Amino acid sequence: MKIANFDSLTDREKEKIGTIVAFIIVIIWGYSFVAVKNVVEYVPPFYTVAIRKIVGALFLHFLFFRRMLKTSIKDVMISIPIGLALFSGFALQTSSSQYMEAGKVAFYTGSMVVFVPFFAWIIAKKKPTNTAFIGAFIAFLGLSALTFKDVGVIEIADITAILCAVMFALQIVLISISINKISSIRLAVLQIYISGFTSLLFAIFIEEPPDLLALPNNIIYSLIYLSVACTGIAYLLQNIAQKFITPSKASLIMSLESFLGAFFGIIFLSEPLTINLAVGGMLIFLAILVSERGNDIFSKFYLIKKK
Repeated sequence: MKIANFDSLTDREKEKIGTIVAFIIVIIWGYSFVAVKNVVEYVPPFYTVAIRKIVGALFLHFLFFRRMLKTSIKDVMISIPIGLALFSGFALQTSSSQYMEAGKVAFYTGSMVVFVPFFAWIIAKKKPTNTAFIGAFIAFLGLSALTFKDVGVIEIADITAILCAVMFALQIVLISISINKISSIRLAVLQIYISGFTSLLFAIFIEEPPDLLALPNNIIYSLIYLSVACTGIAYLLQNIAQKFITPSKASLIMSLESFLGAFFGIIFLSEPLTINLAVGGMLIFLAILVSERGNDIFSKFYLIKKK
């Protein structure tokens, strides 16, 4: 189905398509935690982000060359804050992947769903529901379980992983308030370019450049997957999905990548399933459920009790 035909669909049909597209994104992103974990052993974090973003943007630019010719200054200005939030999220996530398991990074990233309602409150003036506050508290308990290895001990990687979730939540809200002002395709390409070149700038001044010609084949394949599938295709799909579903629903579905990330980490990287990971992950999942479905659950419980 062509994007141009979406206008003829009902709101229910559009939401269904948006939901399906969001689940496709989750599947694509789920394995990315494993790919990133492999790549950062050979390529420094900022260079990793720069390569995957710039290559991903060029891939989309090539596919939609004619549409990109219509890019305006307004399009660029709309895309800048979204691209910077995207850069920050991935830079923090990739840095964290150097020092902790892929599954743990995945769960931290999934906690972004808890931050979305609060950013929507601040930026879009949409006050969160009471269950959003309850969900935030439960998520805090989950993040605490993931974070503390010993009583009172927290590591830098834990902080950067939490900040990564905050930046991804901000990016989702910024997209939701901008998506009707710009083409989905142009927004996808521009935000990825901005993220990629910002990361490249940091990489040039901070990190030693990797020897790309000496990279093993499996690392090259991982970089291609991260660039084309996880960046180019996935972010185009995200912009399309967010035309039809709310930012909270989008973040809820996309947060499921944390469970796939943890699962793939255990399967492909032989990462241990620790008590902290299991308890923290379950609490974050409960926080997601309460944040997004709490009102419905409580309403149904109230009706049953009333009968």
